[in-house]
Amino acid sequence: MVQISKCVKNKGVIVEEAKIVTNKFTWEAGDIEIVMSDVKTKLEMEYEEETQGVLDIMKKLKYNHTIFQVSVRKLGAVATAHRFIPTLTKGYTDLLLVNRLDLSIETMVVKEKYKDLFTTEEIRICKERLGI
Repeated sequence: MVQISKCVKNKGVIVEEAKIVTNKFTWEAGDIEIVMSDVKTKLEMEYEEETQGVLDIMKKLKYNHTIFQVSVRKLGAVATAHRFIPTLTKGYTDLLLVNRLDLSIETMVVKEKYKDLFTTEEIRICKERLGI
């Protein structure tokens, strides 16, 4: 894994502070050419880190939601949220039953700092589910 801590150019366009999450990159005319699916913005990285923190808490609580864990590992936390939001999942129901909605995708999605990662419809669904 290669990390870039400063802004980089992607085909002449400056990308916000980014991190290459795979090693798929080529050099082109002195600039780095990055496949956009391989780049995560600073905000996406913060969401990923917070999701990992939730997964760590779940592990300590011996709550094992394998589908969520595998999806986060394969797709990333943001893509997993987009995938899970449209349907009421068993994971959400399980967390509701043990009064731990603080660990739900919905709780993270409605945070003001992550609003740019999700559509207004996704945020609305999450708020409705949470009753806020």
